[in-house]
Amino acid sequence: MSDSVARTHEAIARLFERLGETWCAVDTEELTRTEQTALRVICWTGLVELRLTFAAWTDVAQVSAEAVVCGQWIDSSHASMLPERLRAAIPAWAGRSIAMQPDPCVQARLTSDGLDVQRDVSSGNEASRFCAFAAATCNLQPGRARVRILSTDARAPGVVPALAADGPNELVQALKTGFADVAQAIRGAGGVEEERTRARIAESAKKATSPDPHRDDWNALTERQRICLQALDELGAFDASSRQRAGDVAQKAEGHSANVNGFKQPLADLAKRGLIESKTGREGGYWLSPNGRAVIKAGDRSESGNSTDT
Repeated sequence: MSDSVARTHEAIARLFERLGETWCAVDTEELTRTEQTALRVICWTGLVELRLTFAAWTDVAQVSAEAVVCGQWIDSSHASMLPERLRAAIPAWAGRSIAMQPDPCVQARLTSDGLDVQRDVSSGNEASRFCAFAAATCNLQPGRARVRILSTDARAPGVVPALAADGPNELVQALKTGFADVAQAIRGAGGVEEERTRARIAESAKKATSPDPHRDDWNALTERQRICLQALDELGAFDASSRQRAGDVAQKAEGHSANVNGFKQPLADLAKRGLIESKTGREGGYWLSPNGRAVIKAGDRSESGNSTDT
């Protein structure tokens, strides 16, 4: 196994120790090149999702926007999903070239698959650690992205350099070779744990192909109800102490110009369905129930499989 792949293994392990199911700030300018590579790999493989803020403009106007991305949202030829998502969000930009400048400070959190791998990595010996890595980081996932416009500006600045990205296929092939070398070296001592890890991975794959009742719940929601759930998720409203007012949800979903009255009924309907919980009064607000968080994850899996994110 080459030194560069070994360093990437170590960087991936450190990321799994650092990240969790809530958003964590990451300054990409403070990461080493190896750490940047590790972050991209586990994003490309669907274990981590990133929340980005960026400026984007055409020859006629500029916007500030936010995107939540996962999978191969940008590839080795620097092609990103974000311009098309912006054109869908801003019909006037259809057919126009778009330049973008990202903020180096991003937020990252583990997906449900990432949390499963984190448990394998944190609890296993060296054999199971690397089997978990190999199974998780050698399967590139389709890209998905949700874009939200934060503000607009009639001015249009000049052109910026294209975003840079390492080739995922070449990088993953190198990781596969490295994992094979490590697995061969530790197979004798860690055979039992390796088989246990393989069994857990097989069970996870079986669950992924089984009927998902939460997906039916997601499909039954209106678009506005889905937006409310996603806004609460991105605001980190997971319990009463982190509850959010209807106005906060509306602003997160549609920006400062959002009409809060258009969100009160969808939030009330979600509470009746048991997907969110609420507290009334001056200090009241809304937060996701455990069932609501499961429905969001099912919706993310469904949209990723159908490639229909907007």
